Amino acid sequence: MNIKLSDNAVKPATDITAVIKDNAVTLVTDRPQNVMNWTLPSGRSLQLIDNEVVIPAGTLVQLTRATTFEIIRVSDNTVVIRKKGQELDVSAATVENIPSGWSASSAATYVEWTGGQIAPGSTVTFKIAVESATSSGLYNFTVTTTDTTNLARNWTTPVEVDSNPPVLTLEVDKSWVGGSENVTIKLKGNESFTFENVEIWENGMAPRLLTLTPNEDNTEWTGVYTTENTDYWDNDGYITVRVNKAKDVLGNENTVAIFADKIFVDRRRPIAPSLTGIGLSVGIENKNDYVVNVTLSDTDDNLVFTPSGYTPEGLKLEVLLDNEVVASGVADWTGLVSFELTIPDGKHKIAARIIDKAGNIGEESIDNLVVDTRAPNVTVEVKENVSGESISDGGYANENVLVIKVTFSDEVLGIENKLNWPDLFENENLDNGYVVVLKAIDNKGVLPADNFVLLPKIYPVEENVENAVPNVFLAYVLENTIHLPEGTYEIVAIAGDSMFSNYGKGAQRTKVVLRFTVDITPPSAPVLTTTQYVGTTKESPERSRRFSYTISGTAEAGATVRVLANLYNFRTGQLIQSGVVLGSTTAGSDNRWTIIIDISQYQGKVVEVLTETIDVAGNVSTSRTSYGYLLYDASAPRVTIDAKYKNMKTGQSSVVIEGTITIDEWETYDDITVTVSPAGASVNLDRATGKFTASIPLAEGKNQITITATDLVGNSGSDAAIITKTVTPWATYAIVIVIIALILAAIAIFRRA
Repeated sequence: MNIKLSDNAVKPATDITAVIKDNAVTLVTDRPQNVMNWTLPSGRSLQLIDNEVVIPAGTLVQLTRATTFEIIRVSDNTVVIRKKGQELDVSAATVENIPSGWSASSAATYVEWTGGQIAPGSTVTFKIAVESATSSGLYNFTVTTTDTTNLARNWTTPVEVDSNPPVLTLEVDKSWVGGSENVTIKLKGNESFTFENVEIWENGMAPRLLTLTPNEDNTEWTGVYTTENTDYWDNDGYITVRVNKAKDVLGNENTVAIFADKIFVDRRRPIAPSLTGIGLSVGIENKNDYVVNVTLSDTDDNLVFTPSGYTPEGLKLEVLLDNEVVASGVADWTGLVSFELTIPDGKHKIAARIIDKAGNIGEESIDNLVVDTRAPNVTVEVKENVSGESISDGGYANENVLVIKVTFSDEVLGIENKLNWPDLFENENLDNGYVVVLKAIDNKGVLPADNFVLLPKIYPVEENVENAVPNVFLAYVLENTIHLPEGTYEIVAIAGDSMFSNYGKGAQRTKVVLRFTVDITPPSAPVLTTTQYVGTTKESPERSRRFSYTISGTAEAGATVRVLANLYNFRTGQLIQSGVVLGSTTAGSDNRWTIIIDISQYQGKVVEVLTETIDVAGNVSTSRTSYGYLLYDASAPRVTIDAKYKNMKTGQSSVVIEGTITIDEWETYDDITVTVSPAGASVNLDRATGKFTASIPLAEGKNQITITATDLVGNSGSDAAIITKTVTPWATYAIVIVIIALILAAIAIFRRA
């Protein structure tokens, strides 16, 4: 009940004890003559302690004591104004402080003041004492006034009465917790509330108080509880939270609120799961991909007891590989956990564990797992002993002393140090050990046998320090040098990692076959069917402006016909370069071949064209067939008329001009033919120096003179000059005649004198 002692009459109910402390309490009355008497029943008391109590003059406070009643104690207060015998009688809920000139009457639902009048602009205070309703609800106070014209007007004020205690709920940030773990607890109410205390205790332990901090409006109180450490796993179970005497602001009390199923303490570690039981492998395995599909239960959770309504939802299953978590899954409400993981080849430590809903990490199941999904690696290499050339599968060797090198490796299980012949060679399902066999397919000489084992020079060394299994080697190179007659052979190399033979899994073996042919006999040189230049020589080659030639012939089927060139200086006959490859082609199954060569980049040099045969084994014919000698010339002589004759003017009827012809280094002036135009002109070439003179008859006006030089193969070059023949006009001749006549006349006169 909310008690306010300010400007009001007071009527405490008989079923409460009111304690007023540390307040300024003012008891006011406008009508001292109105006395209200009230006696506390037995066992009740009204205490005003440590307060400043002001009682206006004229107010009567009656302090009485009966043998069966407790007294009203006014003790340790600052001021007590009312004297004894001037008590305020509050014995009944009567109207108090009736304004002057008014009279009051009351009923169960109203109080009415009559007889007085409120002057315009003035204020009159009417005070009443009202006991609130016993049931909660919204109530209205209505004031009705009637003015001098008998016009009524209403003013209504709603008042909410709350007689219900606060409703509490409990929220936690974790419903499952382990030992020594903090859990945040929030106590919420449907209204502002306070409480006497909050007790909390774990299963089988004594209660202790929990400190909570309110929010701004006291509707939410928050605290943190730390569970006991893991030594107390016998006390696992639900935590109980009890809220004592929670009250709202009006004093409605929720005596006890108990929450016993919000937080479950679980300090025990889950049991270790079976590795094979959840779908994993241990020992030796030849697969990488695994599917974990298992249903977990409270047995795996390893609880002290299983609470009602428990489900394994939230249990987490983890798989560790070499101490690292590589895959995990969380159980659904049925306990089903399903996920996939890939484990790479190699030697591993594999483990699995369960993490429960409280975060306890369970015991681990740990074992060794060796995963090997790959058969051994095997490579075969055959090389010619002298040249070092490698022979590919289906290739040819043109030496009969060969080096055979076989490399074996297996990174995980390794290969047993067992030269297993003939079992490996004949049994496709055997994968134990290794062997290298030479098979003679079609040979022309004597061998120890058609199939014989190649023995290594140095045998493998077992490597057992970090191997997954003992008595094996991880890598080994077998070498053998053999002398073989001409023929076709196969090197067969086989190795297995014993996955089937020793561990009952699928066989993992590798078989490599390399076939080659030994051919050391050189082929015949090509036979030419284009022979028109066979008779040429380097001194007398085929000279031409042509640079492309088609050559045809026959050779060993499948062999390469290579066209080579030796280059010579035409003037001196000196060899400049030999063995220049002009091109190559392959003889068909009918032995025929054709090739087009281009010698344009060798202009001015004598090109000796030769052909040779290279068979499929690389043997080269011991002789070459000559196609002939060729000289490509596409460069014309250069003619230069001396500059002084260019744009020359003369009155002569003919002129003689000079110039120079320049030829290529491979040419002589005997190879050059010089012509001149116009008709009637003549030219003379000095074949030692290349200089020429030309006698040119001139016609009046402009004359174009062209000198042309042509070499032996028809390349021509020329140069031209314009020479103008000038003519004297007739008037000029007349003037000259007059002058001559005058001179003669003058001479005659002088003589007479």
